[in-house]
Amino acid sequence: MAAVASSAEAHENTRSCVLLNIRGYTAGRRDATTATSHTSNGHPIEVSFRTARPPTLSHFSVHCPALQLQEPADYPSMVPKAIAADGDLFLFRIPIDSVGTMSLTRNDYFVYTAWPPPHRPRLDLLPNPSHDTLGDKEIAILSFADGEQYVVAALRIIPGSKTIHKLHLYRSKPDGEQGRWTSQIVYVEEPLMRDLVCPIPETANRQVHHVTSKVMRLGAGANGMVGWVDIWRGILLCDVLQESPKLRDMPLPMPAAKWGNSS
Repeated sequence: MAAVASSAEAHENTRSCVLLNIRGYTAGRRDATTATSHTSNGHPIEVSFRTARPPTLSHFSVHCPALQLQEPADYPSMVPKAIAADGDLFLFRIPIDSVGTMSLTRNDYFVYTAWPPPHRPRLDLLPNPSHDTLGDKEIAILSFADGEQYVVAALRIIPGSKTIHKLHLYRSKPDGEQGRWTSQIVYVEEPLMRDLVCPIPETANRQVHHVTSKVMRLGAGANGMVGWVDIWRGILLCDVLQESPKLRDMPLPMPAAKWGNSS
């Protein structure tokens, strides 16, 4: 995962970006990158970074003795996991109990803000989006207001529908207080561009309109958008920073050759 480095360590080495290992480690090291907060059940938690110049991986560590976090090599499902990044922001989740390895609703979501020196980094606990289970590949984070605020966005595909989707948004507050999640139905205008450019043959085994493979950010500042990418069919674009977000369909071009054709 690529992220911008603005911690004290990164500042001293003038690194503008890092490649971050998505699996976190458990460690109790404190330094200028350490930010503190509390879990949803009140346990103190610390997050620190050890940055390195790309292509070497950078790492993040979590210290919370009350949680039974494991090392990535031992129990991959019981470790902190990086979900998304944008600028100085880093979104990750941690399982808060053994059930958290099987249900994302039993995970806490945090946003780490790497303020440049002399400011200390900040760690925000997000309210749990328990109204719906959000997949890791469906979530994005965008900063705005000169990096003072951010939006976390997730798009759920409504089964059986090509044009109806559910958008979940979390908006931070400028005073640092905890914001809240909102949900709304968003629509893609018909006719769908991807069906015109690259229609699914009736004989295809995969009769699915959209399966998100990854998310990406487009634009900057108030014009920032999120794209939910289906690498086979297209990108669903949404201007999530607007008061009334709109969803647009951007198809991918037709394959240059017939995959699997040996001739």
